[in-house]
This record gives sequence, C-alpha cells and structure tokens, in this order.
Amino acid sequence: MGSPNKEKTDIIGSDKEFQYKITFIKKIIFLFVSLLVSLAGGLTITWWRYEYHPDNRQLWMVPFGLVLLVTPAIVWFSLVFSDSCTLNITNIDQDMMIISRETQFVPSLKDSIPDPER
Repeated sequence: MGSPNKEKTDIIGSDKEFQYKITFIKKIIFLFVSLLVSLAGGLTITWWRYEYHPDNRQLWMVPFGLVLLVTPAIVWFSLVFSDSCTLNITNIDQDMMIISRETQFVPSLKDSIPDPER
C-alpha cells in the first residue's frame, strides 16, 4: 500500500494539476471568444465599406466595428501585463513576509522636533 502521507501528496498533486488544466481550458475558451468578437468587428467594418461606404449611410457601423475589433486586444494586453506584474507569494520565503518589531524604525522622543504652532 503506502504511507498515508504519500497518498495525501498524490491527491494534492493531482488536484493542482486538475486546477491547472481547468485554468488552461478557460484561457483557451476566452481566447477563442475574443477572436470571434474581433472577427465580428472586422467583418462589420468590411461589410460597411463595401455595402454602405459609397453612399455614406449606416455610419453607426464604423465605431461599432472598431470597438468590437480593438476591445479584445486591449483586454488581452491588460490581462497579460497584470499577470506578469503579479507577485507570486508562494515563491517568497515566508520569513521575509513577517515584519518584526525590531526591524521597524520608531523614532525616539529625543529626536522629535517641537511644533511651534502648539
């Protein structure tokens, strides 16, 4: 059989792997949906160009298509940038996160400057 501790680590390891797979699948689905939205924006602008541009009709399609075309790229840029700037706390030594009183600077009363307005 095996020790109970080994079985716990196997379960925890598989749970982390499962969560990683779920996160990866969600990212792929989000990428696919954002590509479809961007494609819809490009097709809207293209349709307006060939169908309505000579008469300058249906001008609402231009900003609508541009918003659909550009928004997914802005969202992806912000998500990637924020994810790259996020601090991963699990990699930091836990002792570094605990701030002890000895390392904090507390000025003594002798060093204080009297306030002339008091």
